[in-house]
This record gives sequence, structure tokens and C-alpha cells, in this order.
Amino acid sequence: MKKNIVLIMSAFLAVGCMNQPQFDPTRPVVQSVDGKLFKIPSGAIPSPHIATKKEIDFFKKSGVENCQYGDILWEAPSTQKRIDEAIQTGNADIHKTLAKEGKIGCASPTK
Repeated sequence: MKKNIVLIMSAFLAVGCMNQPQFDPTRPVVQSVDGKLFKIPSGAIPSPHIATKKEIDFFKKSGVENCQYGDILWEAPSTQKRIDEAIQTGNADIHKTLAKEGKIGCASPTK
């Protein structure tokens, strides 16, 4: 019985991973956050809430100029691993690097 559950869960995870779209900043998709619609790059991970003033200010200082109140933040799937590694090595400029690479950004609600 446990083997069956493990096999079913493994198959479910494999199918879920295969259906995850690849990050493509040239292909916007619409995501709903807090009941509002936002266009973010395909495969990007949206923040689960509207960005705070502190978050917006941090992203602006990192080089993401188009952030404003009411926006959400998004990031490419690979960024969290890179941020974790940067924290361990003391790289304080990781967000600036990610902003230059187009791997993090802001999105305003669609009109």
C-alpha cells in the first residue's frame, strides 16, 4: 500500500514538474493576486500579495525602476537558489545582478 502511494505521488510530482512553463520574459501571462490581474513573464513566480512600500523601495534600489504602489513582485524560478547562495557567500549585490538579468521585476494591475 505504501509503495502504491509513493508511486502515485511520484507520478503526480513528475507530471506537475513537466507542466511548469519555462521562464520566458518575452511571453507575458496573466496571474491573479489579491483579486487583481497582473501580467508577468511566463514561468515567473508572483508574490502572493501586493508589494509593501519597503519591498518596492528595495527593488527600486536594486535597479527595477518600474515598481510602484499596488504592484506585485515576480521572480524567475532559479532566483531563490541564487539568492540563498549569495547570502551564504556574502554577496550583497545579488538583487542588482538579478535585476540586470531581468530575473526579478514588478507588475502593475492590468486595466
